[in-house]
Amino acid sequence: MSEPATILFAGGGTGGHLYPGISVAQALVKAWPNAKPLFLCTTRPIDRTILEPTGFEFITQPIQPPVKSVGGLLNFWKSWRDTRDLLKKLIRDRKPLAVLGLGGYAAGPAVKVCSLAKIPAMIVNPDVIPGKANQYLLK
Repeated sequence: MSEPATILFAGGGTGGHLYPGISVAQALVKAWPNAKPLFLCTTRPIDRTILEPTGFEFITQPIQPPVKSVGGLLNFWKSWRDTRDLLKKLIRDRKPLAVLGLGGYAAGPAVKVCSLAKIPAMIVNPDVIPGKANQYLLK
């Protein structure tokens, strides 16, 4: 039996970000039983409520939403740095094959760090107008 193939799913904070990712993860596992989805989500309780019943592994990221104040922006950048460090360790330990950004601020660090590490990165964007995180990642 070959090793599990870790695929990262980054995003959260709302069902609108998580449910599309769960559907993709379920289809992926059905088509490729060796796939091991790993969700990188927010600390919001909704993420745990949605993800626990799926049986998929998930890790909460320290990333915080950007807030338009000096303190809020400093907190965001500190949380981005902490999340980046978590992701670098995760990449080293788990060697993911790809990352799928699900939208929202929680997708940004994972997609950016993985793409810089030459890990294939994709984005799900069901919105007519991409959100700020997806606009940033598309640059």
